Amino acid sequence: MAGETFTYKATDALGNSVTSSIVIRIVDDVPKAVDAARSITPGQVDTNLLLVIDISGSMADKSGVRGLSRLELAKEAIGALLDKYDDMGDVKVKIVTFATGASDRSEVWVTVDQAKALIKDLSPGGSTYYDSAVNVAQDAYKTAGKLEGAQSVSYFFSDGAPTSGHALTDTRTAGWENFLDQNGIKSYAIGLGSGVNAGNLNPAAYDGSTHTDTNSVVVTDLAQLGNVLSGTVQGAPITGSLMSGGDFGADGGFIKALLIDGTTYTFDPKGLSNQGSYAASGAPTAACSTPLPTASRSRPAWAARWWWTWTTASSPTRHPRTVAATRSKPSSSSPATTTAT
Repeated sequence: MAGETFTYKATDALGNSVTSSIVIRIVDDVPKAVDAARSITPGQVDTNLLLVIDISGSMADKSGVRGLSRLELAKEAIGALLDKYDDMGDVKVKIVTFATGASDRSEVWVTVDQAKALIKDLSPGGSTYYDSAVNVAQDAYKTAGKLEGAQSVSYFFSDGAPTSGHALTDTRTAGWENFLDQNGIKSYAIGLGSGVNAGNLNPAAYDGSTHTDTNSVVVTDLAQLGNVLSGTVQGAPITGSLMSGGDFGADGGFIKALLIDGTTYTFDPKGLSNQGSYAASGAPTAACSTPLPTASRSRPAWAARWWWTWTTASSPTRHPRTVAATRSKPSSSSPATTTAT
């Protein structure tokens, strides 16, 4: 192996000296990859869900989606939202409707199935009293039947401007935010259709779990309502390490790609001005003949256990739902990287 030669001269106390040379060879470290399985099961996230739903007369207007009214479309989307939370853990629901005034639809917190039955029976009519909605919602939250130790999330749905004199004024907004702060509730405000003024709806949006002011989301294309609501559902983060029993070495490195449930997530360390970014590609494939074990509850695809497997460059490819990571070093002048197959 080539090296670099240095000449040196050594002199003792009497002035005697000798000249010689030394060859220094820098041998780059080469990672040794071994097979190791890592399994992570997402933790259960329980939720108290407070739904504040506009059933004013304008909710009978056509949504522009499959001939459904705004209220009919909202019922579908809210039903799917309930299922999303139910997939993550136990759920209790409180439903408050508002029009000319507001109403708590149950004496106690109810199950997902009971909530769906209550929503199914809703019919539109009346004005739009935002103030009544938040007042009754606060009282409804205090009723019996909530889950202990669960996250609390609120959704405020409306398709129009509040009736004159019944908007969320600064005083009313302060009371609502104080309630959310005290109970650690994250409140989403969802506008249904292009007729919603975000300025009227923004006061209902606030994250009491982090004490942060947020903005409403106005869904002008109601065909996207389900996707918008789905994007608000947040489970517990899944964390883990592929480095147990090993390291990248002095040159450092990174996990270049992960293959999860048919989708490949590729990391680019130079993306976002060298802050790092990733891109998703691919779709679930039928080549996976052995599904991974799932949690005991019925969970969506993302909640399956994730398995990571270290492999060497010459190892056979694992099945598509296995993350096969290969640590490699092409040359001594290149940084150590980790790729996945």
